[in-house]
Amino acid sequence: MKRALSVVLALVMIFGIFSAPLTLIFASSNTLRVTTSVLNVRDDVWGNWVGSAYNGEQYSFTDYKKDSSGDTWYAITYRGKKCWVHGDFVEIIASSSSDEPGKLSVTADLLNVRDKIWGKVVSQVEYGEVFSYTDFDKDSSGDTWYKIEKGWVHGDFVKIISTPAESSSPETPIGKITVNTEALRVRTSPWGDYITTIYEGETYNYYATQRANDDSMWYQIEVDGRKGFVHGWYITFSNADAPAQTPADTPTTPSVFEEPVIGKIEVTTSALNVRDDVWGSWISTIYEGEVYEYVASAKDSSGKTWYKIKIDSTTGWVHGDYVRVILTAPPVQEDDSGRPIIGTLNVTTSVLNVRDAVWGTWIGQTYNSDSHHYYSTAKDSSGSTWYEIGFGGGSGWVHGDYVCVTGLVESNENVVARANSVSNVYALEEFTLEVSLKDNDGNAIKGAADRIATVINGAERPRLISVGDFSEVSSGVYHTMAKISDAHQSVEFIFTLDGKSLGESAIVHSTASEFQERWLDQNVGVYMDLDGWYGYQCKDVLDYYANDMFGSYRSIVGPGDAKDLFHGPSDEYFIKITRESTGPNSIPKMGDVIIYGGGSGNPYGHLAVVISATETSIRVLEQNSNGSGSNPAEYSTRPYSGSSGEVIGWLRPRVEMIKNTN
Repeated sequence: MKRALSVVLALVMIFGIFSAPLTLIFASSNTLRVTTSVLNVRDDVWGNWVGSAYNGEQYSFTDYKKDSSGDTWYAITYRGKKCWVHGDFVEIIASSSSDEPGKLSVTADLLNVRDKIWGKVVSQVEYGEVFSYTDFDKDSSGDTWYKIEKGWVHGDFVKIISTPAESSSPETPIGKITVNTEALRVRTSPWGDYITTIYEGETYNYYATQRANDDSMWYQIEVDGRKGFVHGWYITFSNADAPAQTPADTPTTPSVFEEPVIGKIEVTTSALNVRDDVWGSWISTIYEGEVYEYVASAKDSSGKTWYKIKIDSTTGWVHGDYVRVILTAPPVQEDDSGRPIIGTLNVTTSVLNVRDAVWGTWIGQTYNSDSHHYYSTAKDSSGSTWYEIGFGGGSGWVHGDYVCVTGLVESNENVVARANSVSNVYALEEFTLEVSLKDNDGNAIKGAADRIATVINGAERPRLISVGDFSEVSSGVYHTMAKISDAHQSVEFIFTLDGKSLGESAIVHSTASEFQERWLDQNVGVYMDLDGWYGYQCKDVLDYYANDMFGSYRSIVGPGDAKDLFHGPSDEYFIKITRESTGPNSIPKMGDVIIYGGGSGNPYGHLAVVISATETSIRVLEQNSNGSGSNPAEYSTRPYSGSSGEVIGWLRPRVEMIKNTN
């Protein structure tokens, strides 16, 4: 386990919104994991917003505090700075209380030792001397100081030999990474000093993650007994080794993969058991947002679907209620006439015109959920993608904004491609997609920008996904800008060359928009009452929310009690999602407006804007939770059922309609 530094309890008086002191306890090199979709990162407890951490990301924490309400906050390193996150939205996955110190050596000819940071000089140490250190902190300029036996020394004039994290005790790995580039540098920290180089195909356990100043994600691995960080763009992932088992519990060694891949699934719950058979023994755990290939499916005695996935060097079964099929490869390779088929697509609008060419003459119509093979793709003058489909015994063209591609079946066998992308983005935020091309001899394929395109898969509303033209940024490396104007989507961008699949894709998850996150952050304590009726009611929060997003609220939200507002607001501005007992519509997301249907204690119902949610509770911003109509908007945690009735569903703002970017 990681070793903790010795601790000193101190009372720290915080001025501003806190009148009571905070208790500070120091504990080094513990690890936490984010458990909500998007988590605000602040410069202090309830301080200024500095960024966001995302579900599943893991950070080492060095301090923790309790605020005046008794809630715990944890200090993490974020973009190179010490920042704070609320403990309600993280879980501790590795912790240690050992007092083994770190070691440093002096690199200056003569170094002052002070009684505190920039305090009085109490001693001096010389070049080459080695000391144990038991604490560290930063001064007002951000420089690091270390506490040795004699006092405090400035970090610019010492070299760290070992840290408490570099203990001889084994640390539990989070997972495994495999290098997918020819050579990858290992550094002391994100963009830090060079340690060594690792090479393509090599596999390592990783122990922590950290986001750099440029928002890139880095992973801490161990090489030759020393910890270091590698850039997340150049690795692929698998799960950590399962805990050791007694012989009686050891599952039968599975056979090597022999089954062809049928498609891909994405995990939609926080943690999902993998079993050796349908309802069989546990063999591993996979996590929300992870994507796996599946090779078979089956139904249990209750009629529930299970999927057999490929995981590490074996296969296992997962329950279908907690995954989403995002890609199914059709078995057909060519149509009846022998014409090669690139893939299949489904129509996503009620009626779709079919034309004899891109923006050509109308030749017929196809309808919602109709499935078609397609043979080729093309872009029109505005950059929109069109698909040539099989139609009426021949072919015709349909606009790509109104179809969803469900599979690609033809690949470029003579091209080796590798894709990179961010994994999480705000809705409405532009991000970069990258693909690199080499031939089978390893030579970069240059000048192919106008031949590369993407096929969008998995989007509920493909018209809200935009992808620009590719440009070559270096030899054989191509970039394009993309944007998902839809919240809480998982979109697969499948790369193609000359209309054929490159066998590479990037899966990007969109959260709520940055505007919604900041709105939830900045409106706690605000008295919301746009209509001037009955004081500060829960409905006023929705009015205020809609007005800030869309520039109006009366015609968008409409009148009624809270329980009536699931059906009342405009479909042009809100998606109405009925709550289900399982699956993706069982838990609301950040920015959704939950609606309670009314109960014995409150027949009018209730509503609130969601910050985060689990299977059992919802963290919200709300007003009038006590029925007095006199209090401002406040944060609280609510159950799915209470005196205001059951949560019947939620309104999800259509982020593409947001007018306010301030």
